[in-house]
Amino acid sequence: MTLIDLLTSLPEALEVLLLSLPPLETLKLTGIFEPRSIALALGHCGPQLRRLLFSSIAMLSADSFQQSRFLLANPGCLDTLRHVCPTLEEFSLCMFRSQGNAEEVVTYQALRRLPSPRKEHLSVLCPQSLTWSWRSCQEFADACENGQTIDTSTKDQLDSALIAMDKNLAHSVFSLISRSKPCYARRFEILELRNEGLRGHGGNNCDLLEVLRYITRSWICTGSQRDDKLHECISKE
Repeated sequence: MTLIDLLTSLPEALEVLLLSLPPLETLKLTGIFEPRSIALALGHCGPQLRRLLFSSIAMLSADSFQQSRFLLANPGCLDTLRHVCPTLEEFSLCMFRSQGNAEEVVTYQALRRLPSPRKEHLSVLCPQSLTWSWRSCQEFADACENGQTIDTSTKDQLDSALIAMDKNLAHSVFSLISRSKPCYARRFEILELRNEGLRGHGGNNCDLLEVLRYITRSWICTGSQRDDKLHECISKE
């Protein structure tokens, strides 16, 4: 069997394995997997699932993410989780930054409709193709250093990429989710907003990558244990 044959048969093997198991309370998928496998897993395990974790898959192209609603934290995916996994307590998903526009706000609103989660891990990706490879960043940096003219579309990409993910945003999202939980539900404990768009590209000597890493930081927000500060959190980079 060739490597291509093996890779082609992996989704089917995963699906056979999932269906041979009883419904799981914890499911973690790593590496590259097909959307159909995720749909099957949710259908088989959904009512029992308490933890659903996907590995960071930032090595895929932006188009691959856009084609799969199950890999992205968007209203469609989150509504599916709300209906199919009513007891879900912890999950990890990827989401695209969109500069706080209406699309991003709708996603945060969808997060607050999930009744049970206590821990949410979001791998935040920058959709601009300029940031998707070390080579594209290096080419842009070289062009700037050599005094070359940068086209308008590339400048617009850079402007969109240089949007900070700051502590205030992290606190606001944490508070939004915490305040929306039913009074009988357990406290919201952890929100992780992790910048993943530049991970694994190598070539750390590209100055532009270092700037982007500095501006688009990662945050872990942990809920306060004080009864008089139910929806406040302590954040750290």
